[in-house]
Amino acid sequence: DLNGAMAQAALGGHLEIVKLLLLEDDPDLNGAMAQAALGGHLEIVRLMLEKGATDLNGAMPNASVSGNLKVIELLLLEGASDFNGAMVGAARCGDLKLVERLILDKGASDFNSALCGAAKGGHRAIVELMLTKGDINYDNAMAEAAREGHLEIVQFLLDKGGMNYDKNLTNLNKALSEAARRGRR
Repeated sequence: DLNGAMAQAALGGHLEIVKLLLLEDDPDLNGAMAQAALGGHLEIVRLMLEKGATDLNGAMPNASVSGNLKVIELLLLEGASDFNGAMVGAARCGDLKLVERLILDKGASDFNSALCGAAKGGHRAIVELMLTKGDINYDNAMAEAAREGHLEIVQFLLDKGGMNYDKNLTNLNKALSEAARRGRR
């Protein structure tokens, strides 16, 4: 089906195929934009916007997952209002200035998710910032940092009092096992 093919081409970053499929009747521009955002393909996201895609907030979570800062910034520039999704993506990419701007200027407040993104990316400055934001759950962030092999972040969170060992030892063990399986030390 046309929209399935368009979505797959957008996800794969195949700009020429996307352009070809745009010539057909009634393509799903928003679906293709969301898939391009997931793949981190800025040119295709820009093309979908030029052709009339409008679901900026639908694409933002995918841009956040891909960790493509340029896609996140484009969606914000075009008017996306999913500031929490943008903050999580910026945290994952390590862009402290954008994280701070989203908190101060836009009221982004999903600090637990941003902490996980920063821990997964190994970005200590953002981890530290998130820990100043109130009641934060360290456990998932510690598991993400362990899974990705970020020893410094795991140690930092342990030093800050993260992990209720009785309750969450299973989650930490899973993350450490996954880190070991991937060859992280």
